[in-house]
Amino acid sequence: MFYVLHGDDDYSIHQAIEAMKARLGEPATADLNTTVLDGRSLSLDELRMTCATMPFLADKRLVIVEGLMTRFEPHAAATAANKSRQDPLEAGLCAYLPQVPESTLLVFVESATLSERNPLLKQVSALGGKSKEYASPSGAELTAWIQKRVQAAGGSISPRAAETLAAFVGGNLHQLAQEINKLVSYAGGKMIQDGDVHLLVADAREVKVWTLTDALAARQRDCAIGVLHQLIADGEQPPVLMAVITRQFRSLLQIKELADDGLSTEDIAGRLKIHPYVAQKATATARSFSYERLEGAYRHLLDTDLAIKTGSLEPDLALDLLVVDLTGA
Repeated sequence: MFYVLHGDDDYSIHQAIEAMKARLGEPATADLNTTVLDGRSLSLDELRMTCATMPFLADKRLVIVEGLMTRFEPHAAATAANKSRQDPLEAGLCAYLPQVPESTLLVFVESATLSERNPLLKQVSALGGKSKEYASPSGAELTAWIQKRVQAAGGSISPRAAETLAAFVGGNLHQLAQEINKLVSYAGGKMIQDGDVHLLVADAREVKVWTLTDALAARQRDCAIGVLHQLIADGEQPPVLMAVITRQFRSLLQIKELADDGLSTEDIAGRLKIHPYVAQKATATARSFSYERLEGAYRHLLDTDLAIKTGSLEPDLALDLLVVDLTGA
């Protein structure tokens, strides 16, 4: 039997493969009868030899080939002459697939969506194989995924908390699953609320630091000191906070330059590899700073970092003085 699992939702693909392995028997037996091959360098002989190996104490063996089918994706820029020449490996694989032993479950895994014109995908379909695309959810679909996952873990979550969790973590389903398990355990049978997400989810720290940065931009000294002390009370160490705050101001400078160049929030998020929620918040904050203030803030940060590292100031006091300096007139 053939399977093609493709798309950018690697979490769901991993879950589907784990379900296949579970059908092979006990975990130890399943591991013995599972082989993973790198399709980017796989030869036809290696695939033949692996698939021909008989299962050990089981009816089936599982052969997973990663990244092979992408090698044969048709390219729009290909010339008519190139299209007329079939890759020898492609031809060999298409000819071999009908010969795969019944005892082998052959699974092709691709981290990108395959086109319908992919010749290997066509051959798998012609032979009765199953193909499924796994696309990472976003927006309302991601929130719905979170709610279903919480229910599956034996908990419940308010709509606002689900939206906040989606905003903090984004489409990283592996991390979302971990955070959900942690939240369900913490809630202890009660509904997960927005405050629980802010308290427990690691990425919430980024949002709190941006709140601190917002207060610094608006010269709201009391608010900034309050957020700073809350972060320290949450267990954040001053040296770590210094590193995070410094990174935020470096990002503000980058974001301000990109925004001034006319890039959208989505483009900025992609360019700097940050979550769109954070990019939107940071872009608004960056507009509150002039280049002169950002450069001055950066100098204050360097001076404070040096004072902490040389021991000339206690870390907590150094951070308080930093806030006073950055919110000064």
